[in-house]
Amino acid sequence: MADQDSRILVIAQAWVGDVVLSQILYALLKRQQPDVSIDVVAPSWAGALLGRMPQVSRHIPLDIRHGQLGLWRRWTTARRLHAQYQQAIIIPRSAKAALVPWAAGIKQRIGFDAGIRNVLINDSRSRPPGILARMARLASPGPIDSNPIPHPNLEVDPRQTASVFRQWEMAPDETVIGLMPGAAYGRAKQWGEASFVRLAALLAERGHRICVIGTAEDRSLGDSIVQAAPEQAVNLCGETTLDQAVHLISGLAAAVCNDSGLMHVAAAVNTPVVGIYGPTSPDTHPPLADARKICSAQTLCSPCHQRTCPYGHHACMTHITPEQVCEATFSLLNDRAALLQ
Repeated sequence: MADQDSRILVIAQAWVGDVVLSQILYALLKRQQPDVSIDVVAPSWAGALLGRMPQVSRHIPLDIRHGQLGLWRRWTTARRLHAQYQQAIIIPRSAKAALVPWAAGIKQRIGFDAGIRNVLINDSRSRPPGILARMARLASPGPIDSNPIPHPNLEVDPRQTASVFRQWEMAPDETVIGLMPGAAYGRAKQWGEASFVRLAALLAERGHRICVIGTAEDRSLGDSIVQAAPEQAVNLCGETTLDQAVHLISGLAAAVCNDSGLMHVAAAVNTPVVGIYGPTSPDTHPPLADARKICSAQTLCSPCHQRTCPYGHHACMTHITPEQVCEATFSLLNDRAALLQ
């Protein structure tokens, strides 16, 4: 086992997209200390993502529902980790996220400045705008170096991708467009059902296969979308594990997504992404894909970062038309085809 000085404990956030984006931090830490071991505390489901990050040495599962304090589980986890680390990095800004490193007696506890939480962290750092700058600040308190900040890059097995495609009767080499209509953090981030239905019809008119991907909560929405193109579309919402979804997304020709965890998964497996933004901003949490298009109405009230529209009209999303998103999707497909020639 590595000694305390060569190991770092990271407390990750408990959302799919945030776990994907945390790989930026791990890559930066490895750039600074190639021999460091990085252990990550995150929910059990996060293993499907962390296991595809070569920078992560160990995943330490901690399952606590959103909104719950989970003191006993945090305490028992801290006891297991006691005297194993000299340094911890706490990505979330909540006080409860800092409890494990504090209770484990870790000497240096790094986190963003967050009021009362500063009792639990002793290396408080300012929180700059933008995910890349934020991860860089957690990795080092000094100025960001001149080297490019690495983007998330999940490792996938092409054989597993082909297997997942065959499982749902799709050929790995055919052009399949993924639609991901869900968004875990509030309905305001979701483009309308009617818009996704119309988009599916437009894509089907061009002869493209369509795959709807999401959680079980998105199942009825997926059913509605598939009805627009029953011969060419399949609804896999709630049908895949997260690991299967990662491989499935890696084989798509393009992914059309709300600002969601699956959007960041798509970017991290180098799938071209059309990101639909309304109440959130692509300036702070963009899809970090080499090939991407952003669809945003840029209304006067956006970005508001609210879970539901405070004005009730949801104009930041309704003003984005299916035709605009379809055009952005075909633009990505054409760019991809040109690169393959």
